[in-house]
Amino acid sequence: MRSLLIQLILVLSPVLALAALPPPEFRCVELNETDDITLHWTSPADPGNEFITFIVYYQASSIDPFIVLNTVPLLSQESLFETGLFAGNGKFYMVTVFDDGSGVDTSISSDTVAPMLISAVANGTSIQLSWNDLQLPSEDSIYRISRRTVGEDWVIIDSTDYFTTSLLDSAGACTETYEYMVEIGGLGGCLSRSNRSSVTITDDVAPEINDLLCASVDTATGAVKLEWRNSVSPDVFGYLVYYFSDFNWIDTTFDTIDLTFTFDKRGINAQVQPETLSVAGFDSCFSNVTMFYNVAPGSDRFSTIFGEVTDIDRCEGEVTFQWNMPDDEYFVGVLNPSEYRIYAKDEQGVSTLRGTVGPEDSVFIDTNVALGQNYTYVIAAYDAETDKEAISNKIEVTLSAPNLPDHLYISCVSGDHETDENVVHIETDTVSDVREYRLLRSLSRDTEFQAIQRIGDPRSSSFSIADESDYGNQGPFFYMVQGLDECGLVITSTDTVRSVRLEGFLDNTDLLVNLEWNAYEGFDSSSTVVDDYELVRLTSDVNRDYLFTSALPGTYQDNLVPLDNVGGNICYYVEINESNENSLGLMETCQSNLLCFPQDPRVFIPNAFTPDGDMINDTFLPYVNYVEPGSYRLNIYDRSGNLVFSTSDPTEGWDGVGSAIGVYVYRMDLVNVRGEEDVFSGKLHLVR
Repeated sequence: MRSLLIQLILVLSPVLALAALPPPEFRCVELNETDDITLHWTSPADPGNEFITFIVYYQASSIDPFIVLNTVPLLSQESLFETGLFAGNGKFYMVTVFDDGSGVDTSISSDTVAPMLISAVANGTSIQLSWNDLQLPSEDSIYRISRRTVGEDWVIIDSTDYFTTSLLDSAGACTETYEYMVEIGGLGGCLSRSNRSSVTITDDVAPEINDLLCASVDTATGAVKLEWRNSVSPDVFGYLVYYFSDFNWIDTTFDTIDLTFTFDKRGINAQVQPETLSVAGFDSCFSNVTMFYNVAPGSDRFSTIFGEVTDIDRCEGEVTFQWNMPDDEYFVGVLNPSEYRIYAKDEQGVSTLRGTVGPEDSVFIDTNVALGQNYTYVIAAYDAETDKEAISNKIEVTLSAPNLPDHLYISCVSGDHETDENVVHIETDTVSDVREYRLLRSLSRDTEFQAIQRIGDPRSSSFSIADESDYGNQGPFFYMVQGLDECGLVITSTDTVRSVRLEGFLDNTDLLVNLEWNAYEGFDSSSTVVDDYELVRLTSDVNRDYLFTSALPGTYQDNLVPLDNVGGNICYYVEINESNENSLGLMETCQSNLLCFPQDPRVFIPNAFTPDGDMINDTFLPYVNYVEPGSYRLNIYDRSGNLVFSTSDPTEGWDGVGSAIGVYVYRMDLVNVRGEEDVFSGKLHLVR
């Protein structure tokens, strides 16, 4: 700096400093509207009245020499106005001409100054302003930037500190011409002012792209709720919404404050499929190129979450869900999912979080589902960075309760007299989810029932299950039948039924049989009762005697003495008769077990007979009793071994007609109750 050089000379040459006048000190450089210039300075002190004039030098460009622009003969004058086009690269400096008594001399040069030149460059609606540093002392060290449009007054739009010589301005119009200048206050109260720089802006630049944050489903309507970040562009006027099917504009919102909107146009229904949308900001300026407003590129495309059931396991009480995931083309739900949350609402309207999975998972299994309950599920993608949660479509799930039969009823428990097993007869309907039936048995109502037999679904409305267990011929027992579904779960069961057990003992001395039996229980579950109990005796396959009828269970004593020509087994059972037709249209007869008392054959064979017609001992007829039916055979031979008589009827005797008096031989074959063959033979006498 030249001022520093002057000070140095004053220090080194005190004698010279007393005589020489310094140059003026520049304070401000001011350009007006037409680029005329005014220079402001502070004149040096002149106690010796040595001043002659100031000379102002000007250099138009760096390749031109400095020339005298003007002289100022007055020491008191501290500014100079010059007309011309000075808004260029010109520079100025001044010297003082003086006479210190030894002749006219010239001071050293002042600092070189140049006007502030401001430039304005438009980029869409942004204007970049920059200017040069004056390097002059400032009164407040602040640059003030002013702007005006044609016909308007200057308005200060911003300020910067002394070391900042640039500013970015934003225009608020679509097409406009702006003028800019910059000012700074100099010492002494003057003002440095730049040239006026004009720039015409045409807003054909679209707003910056904005980010979608969330695309959630309105589960009541299937509409899509969008939320996005505002564009960083200050001139955004509204937003367009585009639809996936053809990415045509479907809706507009002019709200740039509340950046949420629910879209339900064009048949959007995110309940039945994932819907994909995009949002683009637009400004208020019409583009002659696109013949539309300036529209930002569409945001990243967002699909809604679409979940669906892929499997229902009724047996395990599990429901499996799957949903769409982000890919290279689409975000799903939120920008950066941190996790997926699965919510379920039950029939009471209580919503619970059923579980979460990571951002890479697209499958969830709910393992806590109750049969027969209806659930409404939603899948929520959560973005921890933005704290946004996007909801999927609602997924209705019904783990329907099994279809129960209209009835499952034990119509009768009867003893099978061939297998000596209790057989449970069942009535049901065939339209149900029962896939298996289980027979349970207990000795009393109050003790635990044990499963003893299983059968698959017979697909018949009437079927039977035999108690084939080791103790199936004992009792009496309480029985129950359960119906199981495909999962092995009991879904229905019968009432408890009690079988009838006939018991007794034989007094072989007096040939008396003492019998007793318990009450049948079960008809009352179908609105009928036992009508009566009938005690039946079997002395052969065809001989059936009804001995006793009673409305109540009881006891009976049977006398075997009068029985004649009966089989080797004396058997009994009880028939239990239902009183009336029950609610299922049935009127059953059940039976107890078969109780038998085996008897050894009783045989008496006479050794003679007299077929003389006096009705006394006229026939040879052995007495046999307790012989197995069909096993009896009587053959009679003469002395020569000729068969003279044969019969298999134990009641048929030989009358000896046509036979001579004499000795004959008989052979009688029979089978006892144990299945053993007995042979009786001997001689008999025919006497007349």
